[in-house]
Amino acid sequence: NGTLVSSGLAELIERENDFFVGISIDGPEDITSQTRRFPDGRSAFADIMKGLDTLKRVRHRDGAVSVGAIAVLSRANVHRVLDVYDFCRGQGLALKLSPVFLSGRAGPDHAITPREFGDALVCLFERWVNDPSPARVSNLREMLGNLLDERPVGCNFAGSCGKRFVAIGPHGDIFPCGRFSNAPGFRLGNLFEGGGIGEARRTRVAEALCRRRVASCDPCRFRAVCNGGCPHGAFSATGTITARDPYCLSYRMAYGAMQGFVAEQARQAS
Repeated sequence: NGTLVSSGLAELIERENDFFVGISIDGPEDITSQTRRFPDGRSAFADIMKGLDTLKRVRHRDGAVSVGAIAVLSRANVHRVLDVYDFCRGQGLALKLSPVFLSGRAGPDHAITPREFGDALVCLFERWVNDPSPARVSNLREMLGNLLDERPVGCNFAGSCGKRFVAIGPHGDIFPCGRFSNAPGFRLGNLFEGGGIGEARRTRVAEALCRRRVASCDPCRFRAVCNGGCPHGAFSATGTITARDPYCLSYRMAYGAMQGFVAEQARQAS
């Protein structure tokens, strides 16, 4: 979560100059102090901010800041999404929102409903799309772009995450994404064994992710831009990747708000 960022790591990122770093921070100090704590109970906020400040000095090859915020929406902040946005905007950080998944130390007390997540996305979209100097919010950029050209991008919506993404653990283990790293049966291989990433992408699990189709989504008007949502979300909730993402309603709400916005803009322009 950025608490161990060093000047040496920043120098490595600057030297390679070809990737971005996401740091988990859930909003301003009063929120993050609830959700990000050390084992002894201390808030990690100050340490995270120190790491962020170090990384903010590093520039990507396109000139952008090489670090952004990944905020998990939970009971602690789902009704304060604009505070999360304003905090990241004030820090000059791009933002990605992830709904909490009940794994690890995240239990029922942290859970939010799909409608709450959907309300948060709609609320943030209405603020973001009218902001004269908006922060980069990857969820909203991806979803709006998907709606406009119907060629979905983003790991939740592309419908082919087995081809587009991999995650590599600290010991070289390869998974479809970081969320699957604790899911039995989803280890694709190891970076230092066999054919590495190329071979991992040809495994039965990776191919199943590429072929994933959620039949119950076929009647949905947003089928072409959503593809059933996140397969890990579906797997966590139902034990199978061929079910809908449990946040299906959330995405339908957000896509609906965006569709209404685009239609109004077209009406005003005509």
